Amino acid sequence: MTLKNQTIEIILKAYELQFFRIRPDLPLEGSPERSLERMAVEDDQGGLFLLEALKPETVNRKQTIAAAIEALSRADLGGIAPYLSYEPGRRIISLEDGYYQLSPYIEGSPLPRPEYLDQAWRGRAMADFLVMLRQAWTKAEMPPEESDDFSLQDFVPDLVRKISARDPRLLKRISPALSLAESFLPVFKDLPLGFCHGDFHPVNVIWGEKSIRAVIDWEFCGMRPELYDAALMIGCAGFEYPPAISGDYVGAFLIELWKSGIYERESWEKLFPLMLLVRFAWLSEWLRGQEDAMISLETDYLNFLAKHAQDITALFAGIRSIS
Repeated sequence: MTLKNQTIEIILKAYELQFFRIRPDLPLEGSPERSLERMAVEDDQGGLFLLEALKPETVNRKQTIAAAIEALSRADLGGIAPYLSYEPGRRIISLEDGYYQLSPYIEGSPLPRPEYLDQAWRGRAMADFLVMLRQAWTKAEMPPEESDDFSLQDFVPDLVRKISARDPRLLKRISPALSLAESFLPVFKDLPLGFCHGDFHPVNVIWGEKSIRAVIDWEFCGMRPELYDAALMIGCAGFEYPPAISGDYVGAFLIELWKSGIYERESWEKLFPLMLLVRFAWLSEWLRGQEDAMISLETDYLNFLAKHAQDITALFAGIRSIS
């Protein structure tokens, strides 16, 4: 699919904007898989916008996400880019050839990889955002329909059944991590919940020189165990470089989050089990894309986490001793 200028003009006109040009020179952060096509466009006043053509089957979910982001914005959450409305409450345009949405284009600085894993300020910035997200969610009083029904307790057993049917050898390879993960599942039944981004890692952040400019890609947002985003972020750092779990970036993140006092101690005590279980969602993603190299890396990482479970749990417990 390639958007034509005439279509872009029609879309921008609905927002009372005058299309000037496409900006292929501008980098597009986040995952390209979230839409059929996306591009940066400029209006006649020099304003920059991100235009996305949506997959028809995702429109309802996109509407839910847009409403959630708008609610968080009204509750004073900064560092997000709400989708533009062309009429009150209407953010997705339906044309004969498809569905479209528009948001501000936010320029940022490249994430230095893997150097960021030694940068404590980024960890503190990530923690600060989660604190603000929690505060905004509490203030917004968002209705249940602005969430989803994802549950690790259901997801992991279902994934195991699928792997068992399709690739028993892989099931055997992940058995050390799987045995530990299955023993953890019952503890999640009564964990405190909170509204989470759902895919919170530094690649889904548009970075300024010393701050977060915007957190993007909210496709997996919804109600989760309240430390879900923290567990996912730490797990991603370790996947990139396992010693990073005890490094400056993760350490500063955990200390800042603990000092905020916004999460229950019960949740902190289950941080490692949650981190391990979240990695099975990533394994599912690699399997869906048939990415053999990533499946192999994830398998090794899952078993690394299982092998070092006591050490990582002790590391997290040490954070809780900080007053």
